[in-house]
Amino acid sequence: MKKQRLQLTMLICALALAGSLRAQDQKLASITTIGLSNGRFWMFMDDRQRTCYLVGYQDHKIVFGDLPVPACDACAGEKEKDWWPTLTVGEILKGLDNFYGEPENLSLPIRFALRILAMKVAGKPQPEIEGWLTTYRRYFFDIRKEQSRGPGC
Repeated sequence: MKKQRLQLTMLICALALAGSLRAQDQKLASITTIGLSNGRFWMFMDDRQRTCYLVGYQDHKIVFGDLPVPACDACAGEKEKDWWPTLTVGEILKGLDNFYGEPENLSLPIRFALRILAMKVAGKPQPEIEGWLTTYRRYFFDIRKEQSRGPGC
């Protein structure tokens, strides 16, 4: 009897652990898009963590600023530094908070939200900004839809 209770307890613990791991995988999947941190991740962090994230990204821009933007055929001629808004970290933080305040932007990677903010700061025409934003939303929506299907679906 004791052996059966121990086995049952172990089975329940194993099932609980498996459920916990699956929940963690789902949470990770929701805070990233194509492996990049997205708006859900941004909204999950507190202001201190957001500031640290932006400082790290700013360091990235300093080191890699003159390199072309990778994996973006439509961005030919643009450099990494072009994707960084010319604002203070605090102003960028507020801009991203506003951007991700719109639920339709939550699946967009932070990198692309920074580009939209940089375009606004640079005074790009609103139709151009809206065009990029619509393109990003469709692209990342389609990717997330494919990811949610899983392998073999």
